[in-house]
Amino acid sequence: MNPDLQRWQTFGKNGTIVERPERGVGLLRLRPAGATLLYQHGYPRPPRLVLRQLPSSAAAASQRIKKARLKNPVPSSPREALTGSARTDVAEGLERVVSATRFATGTFVAAILLTAAAVLVDGAAQTVLQYLATLGFVLAWAATNSGIYRRSANWLKGACLKSLKWWLSIFVPVGVLNLVFTVANKAPAA
Repeated sequence: MNPDLQRWQTFGKNGTIVERPERGVGLLRLRPAGATLLYQHGYPRPPRLVLRQLPSSAAAASQRIKKARLKNPVPSSPREALTGSARTDVAEGLERVVSATRFATGTFVAAILLTAAAVLVDGAAQTVLQYLATLGFVLAWAATNSGIYRRSANWLKGACLKSLKWWLSIFVPVGVLNLVFTVANKAPAA
């Protein structure tokens, strides 16, 4: 028994410690065959080795992040070089995506809050809050569709028109039918 022997190692012919030729296998997938912070040849590292290797892994990750940074784009015209406003289509599209994401997240959170408020009340107030929450969810999906998936330049207008179209074609008829059934059920029997 040798306490320095790791799971991925074994004894060689002359008593030296060598690495095993086989690789460890996980339950759902193969573990990494190389050396990572948590695994060595697919076998989990002991916690003390992970702690020892943590500073060097953090330094290596930092170096990879520094190398991955984008360089300043080369201006395509002297005017852009003077103004310093060289922008790529990706950067402009990214602004729209970020704006649409913020809007969709805000409307989604508002819809969740309206749903929570609807749980606390009864009657007509509950119904109104539920329909407003549904409108919020529809608006969040329409903003996601127009601003993130399609990356439309006028995503907000498209999202509002799309949610209005969905609202008028689906939810208003359902609300009217619900009102008709409610009135019919409360009418006195003849």
